[in-house]
Amino acid sequence: MNFKASIILINQDKKIINHYNNQTLAILTIILSLKELKTGIDSLKTSIGTKSYKKEKKLFKKSSRFDIFVN
Repeated sequence: MNFKASIILINQDKKIINHYNNQTLAILTIILSLKELKTGIDSLKTSIGTKSYKKEKKLFKKSSRFDIFVN
């Protein structure tokens, strides 16, 4: 299998922090996105039904995110 992955890390100010482009990064990309998803889901599970839900929701929006492109 031959494919390329580009990972662009963007901070909350929408500035590019770092840019990687390499075939071996595609698997890393998938792992990172799954970890981010799991963290977000776990965070929501623990905060639903509590007063901290709104605070946590704001923090989650402000955190850095991964924009992932796989060709």
